[in-house]
Amino acid sequence: MNARAFFKKLGSENLSELERKTDLSRRALGSAKKTHNMKLENLEVLADAMGFSVQFLPQESEDNVLLSLKRFGAPLAHESGGNLDLTEALVCGMNLARQDGLYESIVPYVMAQNSQKLHPLDILSKVHLRGDHMKVVGYFAEMANHFKPHPHLAELMRLAQVFNPDLKQKELLLKKEKVNFPELFEKNKTALRWGLLTRGSERDHLERWAKWQQSRKSP
Repeated sequence: MNARAFFKKLGSENLSELERKTDLSRRALGSAKKTHNMKLENLEVLADAMGFSVQFLPQESEDNVLLSLKRFGAPLAHESGGNLDLTEALVCGMNLARQDGLYESIVPYVMAQNSQKLHPLDILSKVHLRGDHMKVVGYFAEMANHFKPHPHLAELMRLAQVFNPDLKQKELLLKKEKVNFPELFEKNKTALRWGLLTRGSERDHLERWAKWQQSRKSP
């Protein structure tokens, strides 16, 4: 529950009862109800009385996504100070891949580099909660598995297929693209298997990742 929903919930609570449970003044509770704001120490007490706990979650800004992906091995010219965990960084990156072609390369590469740490069900559940398309998950997992095979990637592909059985209808990975020359978007056979139209071929990605991998090993 986010802050807005919490304060909306507060609006339906019995303030007299909360005053008794929390030792907060009626004035403080009324002010919080009206302004949707209160001191942190009071908010923690109030949340506890209402059966909630206060949590601080990392921002899913694009800068934080890139910083986090860098922390997990993406070859980016960024610092590696992001604070998203691996699953969140990958899921956010998959979502951003609909807007920016950069993520089509870096997300599968990071998946391959961290395949032993992947939790397929966690990834799929977060993607589902966001309402994102399973096609992107399956495509990225299969490309990562081409580069560095791992059972976790194979399981992610299998689950993505289960949640998205109809792959016949083709759609663009990048929503802002226009298919003026269809032949440019039909070179990546892996993407086509997942019902996605993308630029370039599997070999383009694999060769790029091999160079990135070599640069990581270089002193």
